[in-house]
Amino acid sequence: MKVLVLAAGRSTRMAPLGDKNFLDFMGKPLLARQLEMLEGFGEIIVVGGAHNLEAIRELGGKGCGAKRFRCRYVWSCFGGQGSVG
Repeated sequence: MKVLVLAAGRSTRMAPLGDKNFLDFMGKPLLARQLEMLEGFGEIIVVGGAHNLEAIRELGGKGCGAKRFRCRYVWSCFGGQGSVG
């Protein structure tokens, strides 16, 4: 089974807190917690935008319990960067 995690949004409504994917949740970024919970369900594909793709990739080396996940970049069909591809 493939698991798709959509993490490309800019979290503008979360201002001034920043990217919701990286908000602390019980000592780890929220996205790291999600990836850990999904471990074992199959191939994990995280879809990120240009603004956060590198940070998502770095989660693997920063104590995220998910052993393997792939990152994909999405280009918006509306003429810019975004989460709609």
